[in-house]
Amino acid sequence: MLLHLEDEEAVKALCEAGHFSSGSPDAALLELSQLSLPVEARLAGLNDWLKRYKLAPLHLRKGALQLSLGGLCTRRVRARARSRQLPRVSVVMPVYNASATVLLALESLLAQSWPRLEILVVDDASEDDTAEKVAELARFEPRVRLIRHESNRGAYAARNTGMQAARGDYLTVHDSDDWSHPEKITRQVKALLRHRGAKASLSSWIRVDAQLRALGPWHLCPDWLEPNPSSLLVSREVVETLGLWDEVRVAADNEFIERIRNHYGERAILKVLPKAPLAFSLVQPSSLTRQSATHVRTIHNGLRYLYHQAAAWWHRRQVVPVMETDGWRRPFPVPLGSSKLASQDYDVAVLAELSPRNPRLRPLLKALLSQCQAGRSVVLCPWSRPDDFASRQVADDIWELCHEEGIALAHPGLEFQCERLVAQLPSPDPLEWPDRVPVLNSSRPPESLDGQLLAAEVGEALRVYLRAGGRAP
Repeated sequence: MLLHLEDEEAVKALCEAGHFSSGSPDAALLELSQLSLPVEARLAGLNDWLKRYKLAPLHLRKGALQLSLGGLCTRRVRARARSRQLPRVSVVMPVYNASATVLLALESLLAQSWPRLEILVVDDASEDDTAEKVAELARFEPRVRLIRHESNRGAYAARNTGMQAARGDYLTVHDSDDWSHPEKITRQVKALLRHRGAKASLSSWIRVDAQLRALGPWHLCPDWLEPNPSSLLVSREVVETLGLWDEVRVAADNEFIERIRNHYGERAILKVLPKAPLAFSLVQPSSLTRQSATHVRTIHNGLRYLYHQAAAWWHRRQVVPVMETDGWRRPFPVPLGSSKLASQDYDVAVLAELSPRNPRLRPLLKALLSQCQAGRSVVLCPWSRPDDFASRQVADDIWELCHEEGIALAHPGLEFQCERLVAQLPSPDPLEWPDRVPVLNSSRPPESLDGQLLAAEVGEALRVYLRAGGRAP
């Protein structure tokens, strides 16, 4: 069930119907999302849940008028240190036009119970007063350092800049619109200190709106409580061995996590208190997780799905997959929407099923190579059948060819132009075509791999379909 809890009456009805057992996390989040309840009542169920894990309860900050991320606080918490030589933890926070939220995120970090902490804020050429706010805080708070990018390079590039300046034994990141429980870092570090063979730890979060209503269950997860990819805390050895984040627009968190698992093994990453929320993530309309081409639902079909397939292909073919961000060539091909600099004009666009099941995969590979050798720019449009998950898979030979020949890979949510449109359609019936496709305009009528024009009726239907970006909703 997918439920966004903005509908107060629907939330009340669920509570009254008893669909969620008393004392469960679901019941606690339903209470949290009822704006009509007093603050103490909204937080009661969640605090009961936190107490089960001996975590400090939440309450409304003194002077706050309503419950929100900025209005949350707990009692002061300090870690019980058994050694004077505690490892230092570096937290990198990339920021861009985050004036409205950056201080609440920093306050939650400054309230962390772990005593040896440095916080590196990397301003990615903000156009508002984000950097000025951080600089003013850093004047009085020695744990905070501000680093500035001269141009906007993206959140993952900002993370990498911060990591290269970090001095900690353990490294982690924090988003500029998240709030973390004061015991989050302590719990994650202590887990690693107890399990010396582990290389990283993760905790869980809840996605919320500005009024602290839970948003979910999210598309990636059947529960409101989800693994928090931004909580990844690693030993310095990890980044020295495997490199840092891929500097793409979205989805590099999970690639980094899978890179660690691929190299060190499944047990290398600890899940710390997976049933307890150690952070809240503010979901905003401008977030890349909510925009069409980069939406979180594309993990099932689209940009994120293709990106993770490409990354998995790279992981499989490398003994030690090291992410080098300063080279002239990417380690693996990525979908067009992963890069800000992607072209919107190509000589040839090819529509085809790219899966290993395609019985005409060999002729497709031959035709693609021929176009590239002729010096033409080529973009591939995966053509999967509705409700056929296997047809969304991309064959290893396709990834290899894209990597070696620089073939671009398109996905829904994009719009581009091409001179020639080549189609290897599994079926001429539009009902068998993908629901969503890139918006594509071609100068010539569609043709087959051998250069023959498609039947007039099919060709015209295909051009109309591509101009509309797929099936009408």
